[in-house]
Amino acid sequence: MKDFGRLNQRPDGSFVITLNGLPFHVPNEGEFAELFAEVSAYALANPGRVTMEQPEDLAAQRPAEISNALAEIDRLSVRPLRAIAKGPATPDDLDRLAGLEARARALRAELAELEGEPHASDH
Repeated sequence: MKDFGRLNQRPDGSFVITLNGLPFHVPNEGEFAELFAEVSAYALANPGRVTMEQPEDLAAQRPAEISNALAEIDRLSVRPLRAIAKGPATPDDLDRLAGLEARARALRAELAELEGEPHASDH
């Protein structure tokens, strides 16, 4: 069983884990279902490593978590961007940057929703 370290369980039953140094939301749906099953099994086997979030905790903490994660994504983007700008960029650089941008886009959408801006533009 993979060691997920400490994790938070949200009131809706989903989890927030640390993945590649960033907070990562794992709902029990779609493409996340397999990871959710792994995290759930880990949580059941390691109840002392699970923090249950209260609804008010989530509302207060999540925007700060998202801002921190976006700053970390910016930091992690520098190397592949430098390789693209100055060369030589590798397919790994392009893949890494695409993955980071996809994660940032999802976080910006979540932040906009939390702030009551469901149709905020992607910057």
